[in-house]
Amino acid sequence: HNGRRLSIVSTACRAEITSRAFNDKKRYSFTVTVAQMSILDLFNASDSCEFPQIIASLEMKPKIACIALKPLIKAGVLKLTRGSLE
Repeated sequence: HNGRRLSIVSTACRAEITSRAFNDKKRYSFTVTVAQMSILDLFNASDSCEFPQIIASLEMKPKIACIALKPLIKAGVLKLTRGSLE
């Protein structure tokens, strides 16, 4: 195994998450990026998270966090309670 190198391209990675969210008995499946999965995982411990808390917990750049959050908010998976991501 000398000379071999494994590189993971996180922007190309995807995860499938199954949830029974929205107070519904129906199962929902989401295909998300690694960044989105990390953000959604924070909500397993809490019903709400503030933006500074997300970027600090995940050691994520604010721009990357915005890119990951926008589709989740647009799809209604997460709710933005105040302000904007612009």
